[in-house]
Amino acid sequence: MDLMKKFWIDFRQRFISLLSYQFSKFGSAFALNILHNTNIKTVDNTDVKQLNKEELEVHLTLYDLKRLELYSQNLVDYHLIVDLLPIVARLYFTQRFSSQIHLSHVQNAILLSIGLQHKDIDDITNELGLPSGQVLGLFSRVIKKFANYLKAIEEKSIEKTLTNIKSFDENKLRPISQTLDDELEEAAQVVQRSEKKQFKELSKDLAQYAIKGSEDDWDSALKGSKKTLISIKSLAKRSIGDESGDQKSNEKNHKKLSFSHSLAIIFNRQ
Repeated sequence: MDLMKKFWIDFRQRFISLLSYQFSKFGSAFALNILHNTNIKTVDNTDVKQLNKEELEVHLTLYDLKRLELYSQNLVDYHLIVDLLPIVARLYFTQRFSSQIHLSHVQNAILLSIGLQHKDIDDITNELGLPSGQVLGLFSRVIKKFANYLKAIEEKSIEKTLTNIKSFDENKLRPISQTLDDELEEAAQVVQRSEKKQFKELSKDLAQYAIKGSEDDWDSALKGSKKTLISIKSLAKRSIGDESGDQKSNEKNHKKLSFSHSLAIIFNRQ
């Protein structure tokens, strides 16, 4: 970009800002001739940064875009979007919009008068010599083009985000080779093996407290017996050391029981 283009872009921005002050007395046709100066080589949209989603969010919120869309559908009155007109008009006349948006000279004059010079509809109709219904109709078409363009910016940003998600490594999104039922069944088998192992260890610990003898041995020992001590022949084979230890403990228990029984007899006789 040469020096003259830079100077023209700077002048255009300042002139647009001053159109809402003393320059508001200018006719719309005269102001448009200044903005479209033929003495300067055409400034392409490539010389000015195009509007993107991040910058759009600085100027307009989603609610603002919804208001523009509602007005383009003739669902609300134009007074509901008056506060947004200076923003969209400035973005358009500074060529921040795409060059695909084309407005007629009358539409440019209406947009400049309302958005930049802050004129009301009566002043515009008197200046252009058009009825108010036609002015509002042309203005509604302008807002409809702007609303569609701004909505397209939002949609392209969302589409780009979805494209980035799809571009992930396919290996990271590859499904697992094992189904959920197989995984649950495998986990159940692990738990069952662990429970069997714990039960086996617990059975070994409780085996020393098991009561020996079969049901017949117990029946024959208890039938008609008044003894305080009953012995049952063990069916399990034990080592000599275990047998000797058991005999000693049985003798001690027998002595204790006999002594207790003798004391009980003495007390009963008394």
